[in-house]
Amino acid sequence: KGLTVAALELKTVSDELARAHYAEHEGKPFFPSLLEFITSGPVVAAILEGPRAVAAFRQLAGGTDPVEKATPGTIRGDLGLETQ
Repeated sequence: KGLTVAALELKTVSDELARAHYAEHEGKPFFPSLLEFITSGPVVAAILEGPRAVAAFRQLAGGTDPVEKATPGTIRGDLGLETQ
């Protein structure tokens, strides 16, 4: 995809950061379990560089729609265990 990893950091996500990051989902039925999951342990934060890096990584990660399975060959399609 032409992406370069510029930085990686293992982080613990605070409740405050999680609420800010996922603010668009507040009020949805899965919001409490999303907060619980994302704050339950460390996450890997990455800075990726390259042409259209955001779009390229979204394609590599795979879809998030729980109605449709993520495409095989994507991170979610190959490694995802469940969807909300």
